[in-house]
Amino acid sequence: MDCYESELKKAMALFKYESFQTAFFESSNYEKLVDIMFCDFSANVNEIKFDDCNEEEILKCGEYIIKKHMKNIDLTVPCIFNDDDLSMELFARFGFDFPLAMYDQVIEYIKEKSELVKVTDIPLTIINKAKRNGYVVNYSFYENADLDESFFEKIPICATGIFIFGPSDDMAKTIYAHEMTHALLNKNKGNILNFMHGEVLPIFMEKAAALDLDNADDLLFFVNYQRLLSLRKNIITMLLEGDNIIDKMYIISSLMSASLFDVYENSSLNGKEEIDKSINQVLMGNLRLEDIFDKYEINLEEGINVIAKQVKKLNLKI
Repeated sequence: MDCYESELKKAMALFKYESFQTAFFESSNYEKLVDIMFCDFSANVNEIKFDDCNEEEILKCGEYIIKKHMKNIDLTVPCIFNDDDLSMELFARFGFDFPLAMYDQVIEYIKEKSELVKVTDIPLTIINKAKRNGYVVNYSFYENADLDESFFEKIPICATGIFIFGPSDDMAKTIYAHEMTHALLNKNKGNILNFMHGEVLPIFMEKAAALDLDNADDLLFFVNYQRLLSLRKNIITMLLEGDNIIDKMYIISSLMSASLFDVYENSSLNGKEEIDKSINQVLMGNLRLEDIFDKYEINLEEGINVIAKQVKKLNLKI
């Protein structure tokens, strides 16, 4: 087994994905998407300027978004605040390579050393002088050890921090909402069946945050614009370098998220609340994300149609 295959199998086990298969990239719909992104799309847009804000404002807005959309659910996630110390403890107590019979013992020790904290209390680091991005740092237990996949299925996914890169402004608030959604999804493994859908809800939530925070829609317009740029970059990488599972995942997730958010944005207040409730069931581990797709008729073809409309709107706004 090569290194790439080994890492993929560990990731599949860690998040309890059941599949990473998709026929989309051999379809006429993919060809249609490529045509849209390269024939109709113009990137000659001056970046919309947003007012600067401080870390306290980003944290406050993040808490507002989470509480608005995720009512009456457990918002705690497992965290590790002393990851270096824990690594030394684990290696001293259990070693680097231990038998299958010790898996449960090691996992229980990890659980004892983690803390359940509100997702809004995960340490936040903002790095202004960088390209816009963000990620949740998850503590990697024995990622390089030759352990059975069952170990990675059982270990908790523990956050150590959230990082936001780029200017401290309203866009940073949407990135923060995106990353907190990742942290909440990671608590209950198996709530997403297909690896290709791993970014759907985080992308959805950053758009929901943009909709909530700006009545003028400039923020949502810019979030959509940034997502179009990212989507085109993923497609270019695929065309130049061949199949890449991460690029495939971002393309699929972007389309499915666009379809889901279009349904949400055009729903009544009651309709929006129902979608929020469905998403909350996924976060709590009571529902699979793919069940939401079935319920609201979310699919790749509709996602492409939404992307086409966004491209048209973008060109009109230039």
